[in-house]
Amino acid sequence: MPPTGGCEPLYPSLALKPGSYNGHFHVDGRWLPGEIELGAGRAVKVQIIDDERRWEPGSFPQDMPVIHRLEGRLWSNQDLALFGVSMDKVFPGRYVGFAAFALAGLQTNSALDHLTRMEVQIEGLDEFFDFAPLIEVHIPQGDGRIYSAELSTESEMAWAGSGVTIESKYACKLVKLDFYNFHVSFAPVMSFDGDPMTADEWLDQWLRPFASLLSFAAGKVCRPTWVRFTGPADDRGMRAISVQLFGSGITQLPYDATKPIYYEEGDKPLFTRKTLPTDLPAMIKRWVELQKSENPFPELVRLATFQDLPTRARFLYLVQALEALHTVENETHDLQRQEKHDAARARLLAEIEEALGRPLSSAKKDLISKKPMDSLDRRIDGLLAATPEPVVHALRHDSSDPVVNFYREEGKTIRFAEVVRRLRNDLSHGNHMPENLDLQGWVQRVDVLARAQMLRLMGFSPEQIGERLGGSA
Repeated sequence: MPPTGGCEPLYPSLALKPGSYNGHFHVDGRWLPGEIELGAGRAVKVQIIDDERRWEPGSFPQDMPVIHRLEGRLWSNQDLALFGVSMDKVFPGRYVGFAAFALAGLQTNSALDHLTRMEVQIEGLDEFFDFAPLIEVHIPQGDGRIYSAELSTESEMAWAGSGVTIESKYACKLVKLDFYNFHVSFAPVMSFDGDPMTADEWLDQWLRPFASLLSFAAGKVCRPTWVRFTGPADDRGMRAISVQLFGSGITQLPYDATKPIYYEEGDKPLFTRKTLPTDLPAMIKRWVELQKSENPFPELVRLATFQDLPTRARFLYLVQALEALHTVENETHDLQRQEKHDAARARLLAEIEEALGRPLSSAKKDLISKKPMDSLDRRIDGLLAATPEPVVHALRHDSSDPVVNFYREEGKTIRFAEVVRRLRNDLSHGNHMPENLDLQGWVQRVDVLARAQMLRLMGFSPEQIGERLGGSA
């Protein structure tokens, strides 16, 4: 009889499902009983009981030093390693702690410092892959009895660089196969192979940045659904360890591949794996550099994408991000403007002193600004000049726009930058609050402008930026 199942090793599956488990934990040289909550998308919680100290005197709760790594083992024989555990003594002999993340599986403690492979699935991978796993399906129409399907070799892509090899593919699973049914499913997954690192290093250098980059491309938060680490075989040829990641933000809800559905052009991701301006490892490293730089633009744009953020706050964050970006990129030019202003101010004060005398000129000195005249208009216009024309054209406003009509004088035109400046000032000081639907249109415009700048910083060409965002506003 044919087999009824089978699973490709890379296919995302939960070796340990989310839930509460009993086990033992190694604390202060002793193994103590306790319970661990390996939740879906939540921080890992652990409770430990120490009967020998249940009558310990003192006041409670008591803070304990953060435990870098806490070892444990479930009754079902899976090993545990909890990292960054904040532990409290809530009562005598009872400890409660929360871990930054936990690894669960069959492992050896020493091998956890030498993980060479990370396999992940993240929300939005079907859109990022932008290619179906099957390129042809044949269903007999009375002309035969053979059903067939052809796998695509182009659905797999790989990149090497920055010390890692990243592979993207659709893993395949034989769900059902007997003389009455057959069912094959696919799941999008990514694998990262590189030199031995700790789980913390894999998360900081690759998983979190890639999930953040994917979220930017999708315009929504894309969370990891499944993460597994493996290490090399030991000197005796024993199989590589395999551990599953639990922690905040890991949904533990791996999904099968589905065809992306785009109801509007704006639903499509900003880029896919086939439209990257460079290889994926370099893209991720560039993303990390931007996030860690002194430029506040990436952080402000990230804040503007928070779910349930009020429309007014989203607009203000985006405008602040654009203003900050232009300031950082034009620091040299702005210093030159300041030097010219300082020189002109000094000449003017000298002329006033010569004409009025020192006592009267000193009284007028504070009336002359130490800063050159400036406004948000200059910043926005400067960014528009660095933006591809199709995107600038997409930012145009209609003459019937209520926000535009509120600021425009009758019979006159008003520039995009002026509307943004006046709207920003009014929203900041509570002088005017447009209807939410009307304001949303301007949020969308400044969002498109901000995304265009981010793509520019990431190395996308003007043609690529114009093609993707030229019709989004």
